[in-house]
Amino acid sequence: PFLARCGFAALAVDMYGADTSDPATRIKTPENARTHFRMAFGAMNNLLRDHVLFRGLLRAWLAAGRAHPSADIAGRAAAIGYCFGGMAMFEMVRAKGAVGAL
Repeated sequence: PFLARCGFAALAVDMYGADTSDPATRIKTPENARTHFRMAFGAMNNLLRDHVLFRGLLRAWLAAGRAHPSADIAGRAAAIGYCFGGMAMFEMVRAKGAVGAL
């Protein structure tokens, strides 16, 4: 809500996708948590090894965000990320992505 109150459209992305979306691995028990985290770290490591895929996903998410009716497509884009999200934002910059600020 804070970004919207400041006049920004915000987009939260799922960089893991189908690799971690299996309902059987939802965090309900300690074993589910271990399975979920193994899957999440595996998905993250797969993206870190495949920069073409990683950058392609980042560009696709940015394009989806810009295509949303609430986004000002003529405006500049910025990115906020923490942990893996922060690494993703730096990867976007290295790929000369269309983000003007981190």
